[in-house]
Amino acid sequence: MEYLEYILKTFSSIFIIMGPFSIVPVFISLTKDNTEEEKNKMIKKTGLTVMGICLFFALFGNGFFNLFGFSIHSFKVAGGLLLLIMSIEMLHAKRSQIRQTEHEEQEGIEKQDVSIFPLAIPMISGPGAISTVVLQAGEVDSMIKGTILFFAIVISTILMCLILKTAHYLIQILGRTGINIITRLMGLILAAISVEYIIQGIKTSFLLQ
Repeated sequence: MEYLEYILKTFSSIFIIMGPFSIVPVFISLTKDNTEEEKNKMIKKTGLTVMGICLFFALFGNGFFNLFGFSIHSFKVAGGLLLLIMSIEMLHAKRSQIRQTEHEEQEGIEKQDVSIFPLAIPMISGPGAISTVVLQAGEVDSMIKGTILFFAIVISTILMCLILKTAHYLIQILGRTGINIITRLMGLILAAISVEYIIQGIKTSFLLQ
């Protein structure tokens, strides 16, 4: 039961914070002048970059706690607050300014290849995704949980790439309204997860004191 709960929490939080559905309209806008072959290459490069960043922070994120002298519990509160802000923006179907500013988006439009910037960084593997991965890595206390986290990152990235690959079809089928509804539902789930992080961080901090 413990592992099932960890699987559901880890996969859902990582997949949602990547925001694959919310970036579909942005991806279409950024790549409107590119050929299908160019888009596929960019999606592949984006996926590999996102996966690399997430796996790096899953492995070495806790080392930053020791380096800067703060605990996983304080990071749970800070990370939870960050995710809560992003989830509220998702509930309003708004583009997160934490994920990407208007200036960064405009800069991305002017680029020939948007796979690394702004897609991979900061839109997909930005502060929210990094915080989520580090928080989940902080709960790894066995090889099984470590393996679950690894596959959650890999599978979430693959699904994100598949969604971007079918972006035009999704817009045609779901429309902007459908995309916004899915984004709001994901925002609600993310809000619940973020509040849980905050509560855990506060409770554990008080118990330690």
